[in-house]
Amino acid sequence: MFLMKTRHFPVLLATILSATFLTGTISRLFTPAKDPLPTTSGAMEALDFWSRSRAYPNSTIPEAAFMRAFEYSQQNLRSVDPVLKKSSSSGQWQSIGPNNIGGRTLALAIDPSNPGIIYAGSASGGLWKSTSGGRGENAWERVPTGFPVLGVSSIAIHPVDHKTIYIGTGEVYGYQNASPGVNFRTTRGSYGIGVLKTTDGGLTWSKSLDWSLNQKNGVQAVRIDPLDPNVVWAATTEGTFKSTDAGESWQKKHSVIMAMDIAINPDDPEIVFVACGG
Repeated sequence: MFLMKTRHFPVLLATILSATFLTGTISRLFTPAKDPLPTTSGAMEALDFWSRSRAYPNSTIPEAAFMRAFEYSQQNLRSVDPVLKKSSSSGQWQSIGPNNIGGRTLALAIDPSNPGIIYAGSASGGLWKSTSGGRGENAWERVPTGFPVLGVSSIAIHPVDHKTIYIGTGEVYGYQNASPGVNFRTTRGSYGIGVLKTTDGGLTWSKSLDWSLNQKNGVQAVRIDPLDPNVVWAATTEGTFKSTDAGESWQKKHSVIMAMDIAINPDDPEIVFVACGG
């Protein structure tokens, strides 16, 4: 009896293994596949690292710190650092590249009296100007404003005096903390200092709506009244503002945050539409 059991044991073992294999295979065929574990790009970690390295020893960059650091460097560093002092008086800088990396453009404005003159506001490179209608390898040159402006989100040219131009600064696509629980600065866009104005075609600039110490604020759109150019509107993160004295002073006219765009009725400028939400 014992010999018979021993003789049939390999056959029995093979049968059991085959049945187990078939059962597992059939189960896998008819069981829905589970989604793989989600993967992240690491972009948020990169932004956090960028922010922490510049905020140290603080956890975030204070709103007023960027402008104060800029003013300090203008007043103190060039006078004591021979490299900075020499670079500021030795002429123009020349770009050596890279030339194959593009950036985002937030705003365009064409000079009404000369279509070859185009202004472009970039997301992180300031204000640019072309005098060739944007054509040619060297069609664009950066317009220095004298202020630490990275994002230019809006450009408005005076309808009569085309040398008078307003630019709205800062790109903000989330109000205050932006995404829930995310670092204050990292998901907000680029720095803004309010509205800047020139009356000489961009050679010199002055602060109009001065938010130098409130850099979490952004100006998304600037519009000039077509019938009364002294009236200027600004759509901002803090609401909609209006100036009746060509940007010398501003008053808040609409308190809904994240105003993104403004449309003025050309026949009746007392009718103004504002788009809000970010």
